Amino acid sequence: MVSAIVLVAFGVWLLYHSLRTRMENREVKTLSNVDTYLMFLGLTLLNPVTVAYFTTLILGLTAGQTTSSLEAVLFIFGAFSASLSWQTLLAVLSGSAHKRLSPKCQFLTFAFGDCIVIILGILILIGIPI
Repeated sequence: MVSAIVLVAFGVWLLYHSLRTRMENREVKTLSNVDTYLMFLGLTLLNPVTVAYFTTLILGLTAGQTTSSLEAVLFIFGAFSASLSWQTLLAVLSGSAHKRLSPKCQFLTFAFGDCIVIILGILILIGIPI
């Protein structure tokens, strides 16, 4: 429940910030490619579901079977590589789109994403599985 409330609050704060930026006719600050990548990486690392999933998966590798250390290391490397490639793709797409979109389209994109965050938090609060 706490994580859902935080998710809704974070979505509302993001939407408020987007609306305020739009009303004041300020440009959205352009992040460097490295900053964009670090933002996506940080969001992934801080996501409790991701952390719990990979922790459970890694700890469960040895349950009921004999797994060598090499297999465990290769699995962790594979999971890390998959996450790294996904974060890189998201950062590249985000950075490329931000430079090419008009300010109005940027605002609509941010507002749409903020609303998705709010809706997902509400769905979690009312108990609808996502």
